[in-house]
Amino acid sequence: CLLYTSFIFHHNMPGEDMIVTIHIFDMSGQLMQSLKATVNSSTFTSVPIEWDGTFGTGVIAGQGMYLYRADVEIPDKNISGSSHGKLIIVR
Repeated sequence: CLLYTSFIFHHNMPGEDMIVTIHIFDMSGQLMQSLKATVNSSTFTSVPIEWDGTFGTGVIAGQGMYLYRADVEIPDKNISGSSHGKLIIVR
């Protein structure tokens, strides 16, 4: 059964096209999945970027803790930033 996780972030660039890449790692630091989207929101909160809970191989993520890093880039203005955190999957 696939359970979707939505990534949302706050920013100070409403109305700008932002390229967002979210990398999901296991606890040993191995890259398990990368998501890439171009988002544009008229407010200071991004639209949700959804992950279907699968890894690049199609395997469904097991219960446990994962790490993520979100990279945001606005190429037209040569601006970038990143954030990271923990993601816990409970089934």
